Amino acid sequence: MKILYEVWWKMILIIIVSILSNIILHTISPIESANISLGEPSIFVKNDMLIPALLVWEMLTFSVFSLVFLFVQKRLPGKKLKKGFLYGLSIGGLYFIGMFESALLFDTTVFTELLMGLPDFVSFVISGTLLGMAVGTDRVQKSSNHNVLVVVIIALFYVSGRYFAYTLLDISSVYDIKPAGTFFWTLGLGLWVGTTYFLMQPENREQPIAFQGLFFGAIIFGLNWSMNHAFLFTIIEFDFDLLIRVGTDILFTIFGVCTYMKLFNRRANLRSKYPPYKLRS
Repeated sequence: MKILYEVWWKMILIIIVSILSNIILHTISPIESANISLGEPSIFVKNDMLIPALLVWEMLTFSVFSLVFLFVQKRLPGKKLKKGFLYGLSIGGLYFIGMFESALLFDTTVFTELLMGLPDFVSFVISGTLLGMAVGTDRVQKSSNHNVLVVVIIALFYVSGRYFAYTLLDISSVYDIKPAGTFFWTLGLGLWVGTTYFLMQPENREQPIAFQGLFFGAIIFGLNWSMNHAFLFTIIEFDFDLLIRVGTDILFTIFGVCTYMKLFNRRANLRSKYPPYKLRS
């Protein structure tokens, strides 16, 4: 909490800049809104309070985004500018790729979702870069022990979790009507979640594996992904389907990180504990 007390004014300024940039970018976008006919209008829409609701969502989303970075950035390797940029790039990518699910569920066009997603992507990159510059700290960049297979492992768990939710939990999907589109979108987002882990390189090897899974899956990915889904509650009526969807994504991402760490962390620890010549003897 001490660090928050020291930089709170910087955080507020960055949140304001992030909100304004997102609003401006969406305003100049030629796409006004998406087709949301599959959902009942939210209480905000029914009472002509959509704009205030969206402003509150923007404020909460960029506040969560900023606070997560503030409290995890010391565990991320590299220069502060790089850490902030990669964080913004990673979360912006989640929003951007996530937007294309609407083309499957709501029958919008891919081009529409592209233009809807770009302003969010750019805004998060700007916000993350500013956070890195203003509140980030430099950390000595060690040679990474993370294997690129982490991308594949997390993606496999993400896809497995989504299809578990599609088939057994019966969340809203068109996997049976549009099987190819659903598969490639699910795989694409899963690969990006894995890429986010690989890019950010969270270093928690001294912590239990469960902590490492929660650190990335529930905090870095989970909190930001939850705010992404909260956007829909401003437009359509509350539905537990969205909670099940995001909860499954977070849970299986945690499983993916824990599995990766179980498979590769022990090997990395052995290499650091015993020099190569000792392992060969």
